[in-house]
Amino acid sequence: MMMALLAQRSGTTMSAFGDAIEIELRNDPRFVCFERVGNCRWANGPENHLHKLFEFVAMKGDQLSARWGWSVDFVPALKGRRLAWKRNAAKAQFDLCIDPVDLSGDVPPWCSFTGSDSRSQVAKIGRTSFDAAIADLSRIVTLRDLADLFQTRSKMQFRRFSLENYVQTDLAWGLALIAVGQDEAGQDRLDAFC
Repeated sequence: MMMALLAQRSGTTMSAFGDAIEIELRNDPRFVCFERVGNCRWANGPENHLHKLFEFVAMKGDQLSARWGWSVDFVPALKGRRLAWKRNAAKAQFDLCIDPVDLSGDVPPWCSFTGSDSRSQVAKIGRTSFDAAIADLSRIVTLRDLADLFQTRSKMQFRRFSLENYVQTDLAWGLALIAVGQDEAGQDRLDAFC
Protein backbone atom coordinates (compact mmCIF):
# COMPACT_ATOMS: atom_id res chain seq x y z
CA MET A 1 0.00 0.00 0.00
CA MET A 2 2.81 2.41 0.85
CA MET A 3 4.44 1.72 -2.53
CA ALA A 4 1.18 2.43 -4.33
CA LEU A 5 0.83 5.71 -2.42
CA LEU A 6 4.41 6.65 -3.31
CA ALA A 7 3.81 5.93 -6.97
CA GLN A 8 0.50 7.83 -6.89
CA ARG A 9 2.12 10.92 -5.34
CA SER A 10 5.07 10.96 -7.70
CA GLY A 11 3.20 10.06 -10.85
CA THR A 12 5.79 7.36 -11.48
CA THR A 13 4.86 3.72 -11.18
CA MET A 14 6.84 1.28 -9.08
CA SER A 15 7.39 -0.65 -12.26
CA ALA A 16 9.05 2.40 -13.84
CA PHE A 17 11.45 2.69 -10.90
CA GLY A 18 12.33 -0.98 -11.35
CA ASP A 19 12.73 -0.48 -15.11
CA ALA A 20 15.25 2.33 -14.54
CA ILE A 21 17.28 0.17 -12.16
CA GLU A 22 17.12 -2.88 -14.43
CA ILE A 23 18.24 -0.89 -17.49
CA GLU A 24 21.22 0.39 -15.48
CA LEU A 25 22.20 -3.09 -14.28
CA ARG A 26 21.27 -5.39 -17.16
CA ASN A 27 24.76 -5.51 -18.71
CA ASP A 28 26.48 -6.11 -15.38
CA PRO A 29 27.66 -9.76 -15.36
CA ARG A 30 26.93 -9.93 -11.62
CA PHE A 31 23.28 -9.04 -12.31
CA VAL A 32 22.48 -11.40 -15.19
CA CYS A 33 21.71 -14.29 -12.81
CA PHE A 34 18.97 -12.24 -11.12
CA GLU A 35 15.39 -12.36 -12.34
CA ARG A 36 12.88 -9.66 -11.69
CA VAL A 37 10.21 -11.03 -9.38
CA GLY A 38 8.47 -7.78 -8.43
CA ASN A 39 8.38 -4.13 -9.39
CA CYS A 40 11.60 -3.30 -7.53
CA ARG A 41 12.65 -6.81 -6.47
CA TRP A 42 15.12 -9.29 -7.97
CA ALA A 43 16.14 -12.81 -6.91
CA ASN A 44 18.41 -15.53 -8.16
CA GLY A 45 19.17 -19.13 -7.43
CA PRO A 46 18.98 -21.31 -5.73
CA GLU A 47 22.67 -22.07 -5.55
CA ASN A 48 23.59 -24.38 -2.65
CA HIS A 49 20.00 -23.91 -1.37
CA LEU A 50 20.46 -20.11 -1.26
CA HIS A 51 18.53 -17.47 -3.19
CA LYS A 52 20.08 -14.01 -3.22
CA LEU A 53 17.60 -11.14 -2.98
CA PHE A 54 17.91 -7.45 -3.87
CA GLU A 55 15.04 -4.99 -3.57
CA PHE A 56 13.88 -1.47 -2.90
CA VAL A 57 11.13 -1.12 -0.29
CA ALA A 58 8.89 1.83 0.52
CA MET A 59 9.80 3.86 3.58
CA LYS A 60 8.22 6.84 5.30
CA GLY A 61 8.56 10.18 3.61
CA ASP A 62 8.02 9.22 -0.02
CA GLN A 63 11.25 7.17 -0.14
CA LEU A 64 12.35 3.77 -1.36
CA SER A 65 15.38 2.17 0.24
CA ALA A 66 17.53 -0.78 -0.80
CA ARG A 67 17.99 -3.98 1.14
CA TRP A 68 19.41 -7.39 0.26
CA GLY A 69 19.98 -10.80 1.70
CA TRP A 70 19.28 -14.50 1.41
CA SER A 71 16.40 -16.93 1.31
CA VAL A 72 17.08 -20.59 2.11
CA ASP A 73 14.98 -22.80 -0.16
CA PHE A 74 14.26 -25.50 2.43
CA VAL A 75 13.24 -23.05 5.17
CA PRO A 76 9.50 -22.40 5.09
CA ALA A 77 8.14 -18.87 5.49
CA LEU A 78 5.79 -18.03 8.31
CA LYS A 79 2.59 -16.57 6.82
CA GLY A 80 0.20 -15.69 9.59
CA ARG A 81 -0.15 -18.95 11.47
CA ARG A 82 0.88 -21.18 8.56
CA LEU A 83 4.15 -22.20 7.01
CA ALA A 84 4.56 -21.89 3.24
CA TRP A 85 7.34 -23.11 0.95
CA LYS A 86 9.49 -20.61 -0.91
CA ARG A 87 11.59 -22.82 -3.15
CA ASN A 88 11.75 -20.68 -6.28
CA ALA A 89 12.96 -17.16 -6.98
CA ALA A 90 9.45 -15.72 -7.26
CA LYS A 91 8.51 -16.98 -3.78
CA ALA A 92 11.85 -16.30 -2.07
CA GLN A 93 11.60 -14.26 1.12
CA PHE A 94 14.29 -12.92 3.40
CA ASP A 95 15.68 -15.34 5.94
CA LEU A 96 18.61 -12.99 6.59
CA CYS A 97 18.21 -9.37 5.56
CA ILE A 98 20.87 -6.68 5.33
CA ASP A 99 19.20 -3.30 5.49
CA PRO A 100 21.48 -0.23 5.68
CA VAL A 101 18.77 1.54 7.71
CA ASP A 102 19.25 -0.99 10.54
CA LEU A 103 22.85 0.13 11.03
CA SER A 104 22.42 3.87 10.49
CA GLY A 105 19.01 4.39 12.08
CA ASP A 106 18.09 6.68 9.19
CA VAL A 107 17.55 6.10 5.49
CA PRO A 108 21.01 6.63 3.94
CA PRO A 109 20.94 8.77 0.77
CA TRP A 110 23.37 6.47 -1.09
CA CYS A 111 20.79 3.63 -1.16
CA SER A 112 17.47 5.45 -1.40
CA PHE A 113 15.47 7.65 -3.72
CA THR A 114 12.18 9.52 -3.66
CA GLY A 115 9.28 9.48 -6.05
CA SER A 116 10.35 12.85 -7.42
CA ASP A 117 13.87 11.75 -8.38
CA SER A 118 14.71 11.50 -12.07
CA ARG A 119 15.17 8.15 -13.84
CA SER A 120 18.91 8.85 -14.01
CA GLN A 121 19.05 9.47 -10.24
CA VAL A 122 17.08 6.28 -9.60
CA ALA A 123 19.44 4.35 -11.91
CA LYS A 124 22.51 5.79 -10.14
CA ILE A 125 21.12 4.83 -6.70
CA GLY A 126 20.28 1.38 -8.09
CA ARG A 127 23.88 0.93 -9.24
CA THR A 128 25.41 2.13 -5.96
CA SER A 129 23.07 -0.04 -3.93
CA PHE A 130 23.63 -3.12 -6.09
CA ASP A 131 27.41 -2.70 -5.78
CA ALA A 132 27.07 -2.63 -1.98
CA ALA A 133 24.71 -5.61 -2.07
CA ILE A 134 27.06 -7.69 -4.21
CA ALA A 135 29.93 -7.00 -1.80
CA ASP A 136 27.86 -8.74 0.89
CA LEU A 137 26.05 -11.31 -1.25
CA SER A 138 29.21 -12.65 -2.88
CA ARG A 139 30.75 -13.55 0.50
CA ILE A 140 28.03 -16.10 1.27
CA VAL A 141 28.35 -19.20 -0.89
CA THR A 142 27.40 -22.08 1.40
CA LEU A 143 24.96 -22.74 4.22
CA ARG A 144 27.90 -22.74 6.63
CA ASP A 145 28.78 -19.21 5.44
CA LEU A 146 25.20 -18.14 6.12
CA ALA A 147 25.14 -19.76 9.57
CA ASP A 148 28.39 -17.94 10.38
CA LEU A 149 26.89 -14.64 9.20
CA PHE A 150 23.88 -15.14 11.47
CA GLN A 151 26.34 -15.56 14.35
CA THR A 152 28.35 -12.47 13.36
CA ARG A 153 25.25 -10.30 12.98
CA SER A 154 23.84 -11.52 16.30
CA LYS A 155 26.76 -9.74 18.01
CA MET A 156 26.38 -6.46 16.13
CA GLN A 157 24.79 -3.31 17.52
CA PHE A 158 21.92 -1.98 15.43
CA ARG A 159 20.15 1.36 15.60
CA ARG A 160 16.86 0.08 14.22
CA PHE A 161 16.03 -3.62 13.76
CA SER A 162 18.32 -6.41 14.95
CA LEU A 163 18.09 -10.10 14.12
CA GLU A 164 15.49 -10.59 16.86
CA ASN A 165 13.10 -8.27 15.01
CA TYR A 166 12.97 -10.53 11.94
CA VAL A 167 10.45 -13.40 12.28
CA GLN A 168 12.46 -15.86 10.17
CA THR A 169 15.77 -15.51 12.06
CA ASP A 170 15.62 -18.41 14.52
CA LEU A 171 13.87 -20.76 12.09
CA ALA A 172 16.35 -20.16 9.26
CA TRP A 173 19.41 -20.02 11.51
CA GLY A 174 18.36 -23.23 13.28
CA LEU A 175 17.70 -25.19 10.10
CA ALA A 176 20.93 -23.93 8.53
CA LEU A 177 22.89 -25.07 11.59
CA ILE A 178 21.26 -28.51 11.47
CA ALA A 179 22.01 -28.75 7.74
CA VAL A 180 25.73 -28.19 8.42
CA GLY A 181 25.84 -30.75 11.25
CA GLN A 182 25.43 -28.49 14.29
CA ASP A 183 22.31 -30.25 15.54
CA GLU A 184 22.32 -29.07 19.16
CA ALA A 185 22.88 -25.39 18.33
CA GLY A 186 20.31 -25.67 15.57
CA GLN A 187 17.72 -27.19 17.89
CA ASP A 188 18.30 -24.34 20.37
CA ARG A 189 17.46 -21.86 17.61
CA LEU A 190 14.36 -23.83 16.58
CA ASP A 191 13.22 -23.89 20.21
CA ALA A 192 13.60 -20.09 20.30
CA PHE A 193 11.46 -19.85 17.15
CA CYS A 194 8.69 -21.99 18.64
